[in-house]
Amino acid sequence: MTLAARSCAPLLLGLLLGCRGKWETITYEDEGTLCFQQLDAEIVVTVTAPECLSSSCSRDLDGACTATVDGATIEVTSEITWEQNEGPFANCTDDCGSPSIQCSLGELSAGSYTVVHGEDEVALVVPVEGGGCPF
Repeated sequence: MTLAARSCAPLLLGLLLGCRGKWETITYEDEGTLCFQQLDAEIVVTVTAPECLSSSCSRDLDGACTATVDGATIEVTSEITWEQNEGPFANCTDDCGSPSIQCSLGELSAGSYTVVHGEDEVALVVPVEGGGCPF
């Protein structure tokens, strides 16, 4: 092997490995679809980010959400993050997992509420019938 080939081999290997494993952090803050469920007296909100997760190219899903009730207004804040392999040689499967998180709204009195999540506002009627997705 020539000197040039020996000095380029580690560089080539590093480039190939770097292209396969370029992990990017994806973050959705106060974005996503809200779905509400009533579990006995407790209302639970699920926030789902508008992307699919690949079982072979997505990792480290994490997130949190909070809900604050002030009269008939409920403010939901959320953050959903994960790492996505964006390398040009990433061989990702076509499966589609939902990046979702849940938080409790607690026990709410029967009636109508306005839920604010980022720039979106949606009406919520308690008791919740089924597992409705208002938007």
